[in-house]
Amino acid sequence: MAANDAVLLRSLELRILRCSIPSDNPSSPPPSPTQPSPLYSLLNDVVTLIESGHYLQALSSSKVLFPDLQFETSDSAELFYSETLPNCVSSFLNVNSCDQNYVELGYRALLLMAVGVAALLAFTQCNITGPLDKLPCMPLANLLIRKDGVGGGEWMEWEAWTHKELMSVGSELRGKFSNLQYIIFAKTLLLKTRDFLFEGKCSSIDALFLQQRLLDERSSFLFDLLQVFKRESLFYLGSLEKIKDYWGANEDCSNFLSTFHLEVGIQELYYGFVDASR
Repeated sequence: MAANDAVLLRSLELRILRCSIPSDNPSSPPPSPTQPSPLYSLLNDVVTLIESGHYLQALSSSKVLFPDLQFETSDSAELFYSETLPNCVSSFLNVNSCDQNYVELGYRALLLMAVGVAALLAFTQCNITGPLDKLPCMPLANLLIRKDGVGGGEWMEWEAWTHKELMSVGSELRGKFSNLQYIIFAKTLLLKTRDFLFEGKCSSIDALFLQQRLLDERSSFLFDLLQVFKRESLFYLGSLEKIKDYWGANEDCSNFLSTFHLEVGIQELYYGFVDASR
């Protein structure tokens, strides 16, 4: 990967990270691109929308991610989220290509991550932090084949399946939540990017722990997954030296490290398991 592309990608990745951690430092101006990937402008626009809290507009970029994806409310939600969407993500990443362009792969993975983070933040805003903006029931509603007359009632079967899917890890939901499809959608995208981006690992942890917090009881399945992702994240980003080596000397490095270890500690306390070796 060319040095300029690496700087651009990591700059965009850091901007997405800043959207989910508190920071008193203003964002540094993005580096000037020199013959960037055609996806750079789109990715930069999506990140800017996330930074400004316009999550639905950021999600609209899914038209570029999945140009051939079409579906109807009468389709099976299980088939869509377990097969159709993952296959579309893999196709967008072109993971089976023998002639892999790693620069292009980096931009594609980061674009998927940005859209996944937008979905996660939209759900959090709608259900937890506010304001309670009205969201479409389905994150990809803009790709719906038949739009005329489509209302929230037509998504009831999809929402019912999503409700059961989130509880399949061993617990009832602790309350009534709306737009649960946004979590399933975000998890699908973020779990695919964790093999390509360091921040993808952290965002995957956020998505899984958010699901846990919606449940009445602690899930051993989610706990095991979080342990795996935590170890991976600590290996890559567990020290200030590693973070600076990845993002360079940056005013947000120590802030990110503190926040990351705080979140890991909160998760350990939540499950009643404290890793003495950490």
